[in-house]
Amino acid sequence: MTYAILRFAKLKTWGQIAGSLSHNYRIRDTPNADENRTHLNEHSHETTQDVKNDLIARLPQKYRKDAVMCLEHLVTCSPNWDGWGTEKEAEFFEQSKKWLEDRYGKKNVIATSIHRDETTPHLVAYIVPLDPETKGLNAKKWTGGREELSKMQTSFAEQIEHLGIERGLKGSKAEHVPISRYYEKVNSAFDYKIQDNIPTKGLFESTEKYAQKIIESALPNYEKNRVLATETLDLSNENKRLRLKLESADIYFNAVQYLNTKNKAHLDFFIQDESNKLLFKQQKQQAEILAQKQAEQELKDKKLNELTNTFRAFESYHDKEFFKREKIQKDLNNRLKKSEKWLSKNKLSEQNLFETDPLGRSKYETPDFFISHFNYENQYQKSDLDFQRLVSSKVYELNAFDVVSQLRQLSINKKLLSDLTDFDIAVTPVYTAHLKENAKWANDYYETQRQNAQNEREHAEQQKRDDEYQSLVSERMRKTREFERQNSDYASPKKKDQGNDFSP
Repeated sequence: MTYAILRFAKLKTWGQIAGSLSHNYRIRDTPNADENRTHLNEHSHETTQDVKNDLIARLPQKYRKDAVMCLEHLVTCSPNWDGWGTEKEAEFFEQSKKWLEDRYGKKNVIATSIHRDETTPHLVAYIVPLDPETKGLNAKKWTGGREELSKMQTSFAEQIEHLGIERGLKGSKAEHVPISRYYEKVNSAFDYKIQDNIPTKGLFESTEKYAQKIIESALPNYEKNRVLATETLDLSNENKRLRLKLESADIYFNAVQYLNTKNKAHLDFFIQDESNKLLFKQQKQQAEILAQKQAEQELKDKKLNELTNTFRAFESYHDKEFFKREKIQKDLNNRLKKSEKWLSKNKLSEQNLFETDPLGRSKYETPDFFISHFNYENQYQKSDLDFQRLVSSKVYELNAFDVVSQLRQLSINKKLLSDLTDFDIAVTPVYTAHLKENAKWANDYYETQRQNAQNEREHAEQQKRDDEYQSLVSERMRKTREFERQNSDYASPKKKDQGNDFSP
């Protein structure tokens, strides 16, 4: 059997409200909550301060100091309900919220939260108990008296009975249990005296099933106590937390046991005041941490968008050049097929096209589409090389490999990760081939440069030898002319005397 569970607590001070909210929003340590499932929780408000602001806005301007400012409702059902983790769960919480709004008024249901990080999922609601007639705070109107509470339980059970959830035992002698003492009350379910007819454990029976069997056979008033006992099994973590809190409370009791009422009240006020200050400081620190995380996330998202845009730009450029090369190569293939067909039709070969007539003109006139195998291979290879060169230049310009590496670290988008894998498959071979081609070209270029430099050195050496030889020849010619001139100078006076001898 699955039973509805509806509890409430009266919150009379802002300290109680702040403490409840800090637990509800997991601001303070919550041992009974699984941190790995906290992200599954849902809140109608982003922060506790938003809830407080809406509470303040809804509260009347004047109310008694001891008035109940807020009702905290806890709504759930038996842990063994088959609807947990299914579509029924969402319907259960939706119907629970609708029941609260119909009962108290939609505007008075200030905030709701759904906890899925504890043993049993449950809804927590904060309600301002306004009296629709007097417009003032009146919690007694909603929660006062056994008859009113019984009607409340019945009304709630009727709201969700279509989900296979029943009301608890009607007319039970049990009293309302506040939320703060709920777990303690549940824990007392095992205080019953166990009878002697304890069943034996089956060979392959699990511990949980065996515990249920013991409960069913040993506890009196089975239907009522079975629910309570089952809840106790699932709330063991909460019980441990409460025991720890009781142990911690010993410090307080030791501190106030010798104080009079006035000093104790003073200490209580001081503790509450310091608690509020520490809570405010803690919330402020957490808000700063959250703001920092949000700023970091914004920077991460901005960087991710920039990298994604860069990658998409390269992807678009690559696709454009790829289809451009495909078109060129497709046209070349069509031209080659038509050329081969034309040669076959005219019973010619490519060698025949080189034959000429006596005047040196070609014997055969080829159509415009004609292309030889030699030109086909050259142009086909040129289209591949052009594609490699353009894509590789774009890779270098956009630093594409580094962009892809950073995107792999930042992105969790499956489509984008798939595109990055396609990049490795399509672009890396092209870039590698281009690098090899560049390396080959560079080797040829440097070899040519080396050969040219060697030729220039040899030419310079030869020129030097030629200049030295020319200089030697010139020197010899100079000496010869000098020698001839000297000989002519010795011979000239005799000739002069011989030719001009006028003596008597």
